[in-house]
Amino acid sequence: QREVLQQRLKRHGEGHDRLEQIESELARIESHVELVREEALVSAAPDAAAARVDRAADTLEGTTRWIREQAGLNDTVAGLLADDPPMISEGN
Repeated sequence: QREVLQQRLKRHGEGHDRLEQIESELARIESHVELVREEALVSAAPDAAAARVDRAADTLEGTTRWIREQAGLNDTVAGLLADDPPMISEGN
């Protein structure tokens, strides 16, 4: 039983790490989109701004694929994170 609880605790930590990765990636994308928007406002060449938007969209598409690949873990991770980590006693 102790081994099972240790594995659950490990998975709980892994789930938390995955959520942090996703949140970090979303923050990076938001920053990138904001940068492109600001550059488009000051850019004299609309075509250059359009190219930057296209590159940002390609990056976003790749990130979206990665997040979808992680989606299979979402239910598991959500269930693990909803519960408190299991307590491990010295006697088990």
